[in-house]
Amino acid sequence: ILNVPAAENRVRTFLHYLSERNEPLAGASGLFREELEKRLRWVDRGSPWQKQRALAYQHLDRRDFVRAAMLGWEACINRSCQNMGMPSDHRYDDDLRKEAMRALTADGADEQQAHRKLNSIRNALAHTTRPHKRYRAMFNDPDRLREELRDAFRRCLSD
Repeated sequence: ILNVPAAENRVRTFLHYLSERNEPLAGASGLFREELEKRLRWVDRGSPWQKQRALAYQHLDRRDFVRAAMLGWEACINRSCQNMGMPSDHRYDDDLRKEAMRALTADGADEQQAHRKLNSIRNALAHTTRPHKRYRAMFNDPDRLREELRDAFRRCLSD
């Protein structure tokens, strides 16, 4: 899921269908209903960045590092936009997004470093570019990459 607003509408419709349905789902689907509902509860998070953060952690737990990094970085941008009082439809305005990204690097040293790390990981994974030399070693160890992403999320996206 990368288009969170579009997915949210579909997921809400499906969750409503499940809540109205008293009988188990047909076939093997019935065995996974509880887990399915649990995984789709990200739609209940408050703001767009919180939904993206929840999805980023889900993808990280499944070791889908590309989606985790992309959603984590988008959550950072959306949180920055929200903190700056930008309209919720800012994602269509490149100038507002650039302003929000600049604001991310203007924070305190620890948070700034975490934003840079997350952005570097995201760029390396999404664009298959060579990561900054200080981050290269983690790409040879999936467990380390997972922990580095988790640490960046914790530092950048905590409430």
